[in-house]
Amino acid sequence: MKRMRFIVGCLVLCGLAAQANTIRVDAGKAIGAAQRAHLMGINIAVYNSPSDYSKAIDGPISELATGLIRMPGGSVSDKYYWNGNGVVSNGVVDQSKYKDGYWQIDYSDYRPGFAVDNQDWSKANPDFINMDAKTMHEITRKHSTARNLVTVNMGSGTPEMAAEWVRWANMQNDYDVEYWELGNELNGEWETGHVMLDGSKMTADKYVARYIEFVKAMKAVDPSIKVGGPSCDVEHHDDYFEPLLRDAGEYVDFITLHYYSLRNSLAPEKELFDGLQNLAPVMEHLNKLVEQYQPARKDEIEYSITEWNSKLPKDQDAYRLFNGLWFSAWIGEMMAEGVDSATVWDMFSGADNGHGLLVRKGAGYVPTGRYWAFWLWSNYMADTLVETKVADNENLHVYSTRDEDALYVMVMNESRTEPAPVSLDIRGFVPARIGSEITLSSSEYFWNPYLGAADWNNGPSVKSIVVSDGMEATIPPYCVKVFKFNAQGVKGTLSKPEDAGSLELRVLLPESGLGDMTVEGWVRAFQAGTDLPYAGELGKVRLSVDGAAKLSTAEVVLAGAAGRFVLEPAGPGAVTVTADSCGQTAKSVVDFKPVDFEERVVWDFESGKIEEPTASAYSYSVAELPDTGNHAVRIDFSGVAVRQPDNHIFDITKYPKGIPTERIGGVVFDIFVPDEFELDEHGGNLQAVLQSTGAYWIPCGQVQLAESRGEWRTVRMEIPNKQFLKVMDDAFSLLFVMHTEGPVSGPIYLDNIGFMLRPE
Repeated sequence: MKRMRFIVGCLVLCGLAAQANTIRVDAGKAIGAAQRAHLMGINIAVYNSPSDYSKAIDGPISELATGLIRMPGGSVSDKYYWNGNGVVSNGVVDQSKYKDGYWQIDYSDYRPGFAVDNQDWSKANPDFINMDAKTMHEITRKHSTARNLVTVNMGSGTPEMAAEWVRWANMQNDYDVEYWELGNELNGEWETGHVMLDGSKMTADKYVARYIEFVKAMKAVDPSIKVGGPSCDVEHHDDYFEPLLRDAGEYVDFITLHYYSLRNSLAPEKELFDGLQNLAPVMEHLNKLVEQYQPARKDEIEYSITEWNSKLPKDQDAYRLFNGLWFSAWIGEMMAEGVDSATVWDMFSGADNGHGLLVRKGAGYVPTGRYWAFWLWSNYMADTLVETKVADNENLHVYSTRDEDALYVMVMNESRTEPAPVSLDIRGFVPARIGSEITLSSSEYFWNPYLGAADWNNGPSVKSIVVSDGMEATIPPYCVKVFKFNAQGVKGTLSKPEDAGSLELRVLLPESGLGDMTVEGWVRAFQAGTDLPYAGELGKVRLSVDGAAKLSTAEVVLAGAAGRFVLEPAGPGAVTVTADSCGQTAKSVVDFKPVDFEERVVWDFESGKIEEPTASAYSYSVAELPDTGNHAVRIDFSGVAVRQPDNHIFDITKYPKGIPTERIGGVVFDIFVPDEFELDEHGGNLQAVLQSTGAYWIPCGQVQLAESRGEWRTVRMEIPNKQFLKVMDDAFSLLFVMHTEGPVSGPIYLDNIGFMLRPE
């Protein structure tokens, strides 16, 4: 087959010329294959609105090649009774139907089900269910390619319950559910069923035993179904995978795992993109287990990532273009590593910076950057992955697929500032003269973090291109492109270039900020007099600042219609940022406010008890102080050195309602170390640590125990690393951690514990 070296189109930004990176594609050498629709599954949950789900299926999801829609919703699965017949009537629960730890369902008919309480399974709540099983199945099958993957209740449910769902879905109805997953993250203490009926905790061996019971019951009803588990995270949880394959491998049709690439909202963006490479060792581990325990079935056992996303925390990156780029590459990584199916967590999000493909806008939902990655793979990629090699450029992620009619080359440039000139060396495929170039960049999608909505959200742009020999193209910064090469003989026509219109620059900054916190800014290019992105080429935009602040860069690259910068104030006061390019000038002013803390005591213990959940590695109580009659927390030590892992002396693991966590900037508390407290010459310290779902260890500071001996002392600890302030909206816990070199004896007291709150 003729070998061709050619580039599609040509985009060169002024002053940014660099040596082209050669991308070699062997279109005749397949290195992987998967139904890409199965890699673009989605999670849906019983707490979602059926109206929203139906509109999504008929609307934006109809444009996606979605294969599997997982139900009934992550952790909800292990407390969900899919059928409420005989137990719930008109919203009223018949309590007499709860016997020996389980609800007695009448499977002769169907009624919407209910959820049980995590700790007390005798408490049934039908009101928790917005969308019942029947409705989920019915709406799903309106989609042209999607079918449900069902996670059955192995936590608080029974094999009979699972088998009856199989019978009802596949025998009595035509919901065509092929994939059935047993339980959800049952190795996690948060999961209903991790603590079992007898009070013991779930283990890998117990899971395997229950897995076999469930499979036998379910396949007795429908032998054609595929059953899988254990629905765990390879890196962060106990290993259930090896015991399952070792002791029940013959019953495993597919292995299910969860994969959230990072759990730290504050990780630098480079680390997030580097996380794309972390799937390979996970899949290598699973492949070795299958080879070891089920060698005869290594080509039969499938892999399914039934929950995944770029991050576990909900944070500021949720709806930004970042996830459009990351998701585009991640789907390619899954195909390359042999994943058979995957269901992203999840479909819907709102103002919570959630994980959804769609975000609330008014009464409906609109696409996020994540959705547009799915759209690219649905409409401009194929099911067969072919060998692709790229010259050394750590910013480029390249995936090539083909079908009978076309070759598709996806190139993602993760750099915010550096364009990537590329040349394509394609073998085993002779393209037609006319092809297509599809682009997702800040010109197609821009999330305004201060408005909390997309300023423009038109989806990837598509234009026709002439495919010729010896040309070069540039992948702009922070962009993903797909080049579609039609097979020889396929005719095409060139589209007319769009009129870019007149340029209008605008600088996006918040109206105000706090004088000790950096703010993010953007230079954006609009078509003059409109809110539409400017389609012309700009290159670099010069920045200047007037006021007590520093810019992260003196210029930004507008390869798309937006370029990012960071403004660092030196204190309170007004700061003006000016952008200048092509004779256009734009300004914006941000007013930085002084930081004055409000101290709010949350726990004064005067009731004589602790209202919120607490924990300690030592004996503790609320004690009355003899001299004042006030109450404080007393922690007692009995001649031991306080070190890891037994160094948590007092943890408050849940805040009361009404705490403005987004304003927390530190902690305040009183401490008293009595004279009789025995502390050797090496001393010791007490550290206060905050926790957030965006960062699980936020040190506030420490106090030396010897300095607090003999009298009460008020301690104020401001969070020293201002980056942590970005995740305080999801703060949930306050820890007091102690360290001593030698043994200590006696009590110490803590009182008037609270927070230092920053201005609103």
